[in-house]
Amino acid sequence: MLDAVLSDAPDILVLDVMLPELDGYEILRQLRVDRRTAELPVLMLTAKGQREDRETALECGADMFITKPFANAEIVAAVKQLAMGRPRSDGGDTET
Repeated sequence: MLDAVLSDAPDILVLDVMLPELDGYEILRQLRVDRRTAELPVLMLTAKGQREDRETALECGADMFITKPFANAEIVAAVKQLAMGRPRSDGGDTET
């Protein structure tokens, strides 16, 4: 997945924390140090809704953070916000 994003970066990346090989935090760290994806808007999704998880996501460079379960409308609104270049200043924790 990391190679796909690095070779052809999307306009916005929706990234889950819990992934089979590298976790979403590590993928995000690697994306942020690469000039091709350093500014890529990233929305992190996770079932892990603890404060530490949100802080880790923001430290790694997430623009927004949403915990599961979430409403589809939340994801759509977050993606629209990122597409307009207006991530939430606090990382966009929209816990449900």
